[in-house]
Amino acid sequence: MSFLRAFIFFILFLSFVGCAVTTDRQAVLASLRGDAKGGAIIEGVPFFSQDEYMCGPAALAGVMAFYGSEDTMDDVGRAVYNEKLRGTLPIDLLAYAKEKGFDASFYKGSLGDLQARLKDGSPLILFLNLGYDFYPVGHYIVATGISERARVVVAHSGTEQDKVYSFIELKKAWSKTGYATLAVRPKGMK
Repeated sequence: MSFLRAFIFFILFLSFVGCAVTTDRQAVLASLRGDAKGGAIIEGVPFFSQDEYMCGPAALAGVMAFYGSEDTMDDVGRAVYNEKLRGTLPIDLLAYAKEKGFDASFYKGSLGDLQARLKDGSPLILFLNLGYDFYPVGHYIVATGISERARVVVAHSGTEQDKVYSFIELKKAWSKTGYATLAVRPKGMK
């Protein structure tokens, strides 16, 4: 097979795979909306498509806006973004949320905790390491849905709203941060 034919085949293959992923995402979202026992989905969590290195501010702004805050991703970014690190520390997100009057806690999460909180209607911010132990690439996502049956988590991530992560994919990246989780809720919310 010539190089050109192989290249064309590869491009066609990728386009079909892209369609399959989109269909799977839509199928997962539809199944979550129709089956409360099989998982949970929180509708209406604002999505902020992030600029480079702004996943932390985008995630926190989305969760705070879900609860009625008018703070934008830019507001959060100006307060917490660390130029030297080219990113945001979890402690700075926690402090910002508390400064704005929210109850916020940073803790070691789990899939069970994630499922319980999502079923209660509380989106969570998860801190992932998409790199390696020797070369970490930190990334924040906002978990908005989970399906035990499909074994997936739905999250706002980077420039992608309602991205579907398999449990295996999520646990691989989340475990490298010790399952770092940030819960942000209005004061007094049970």
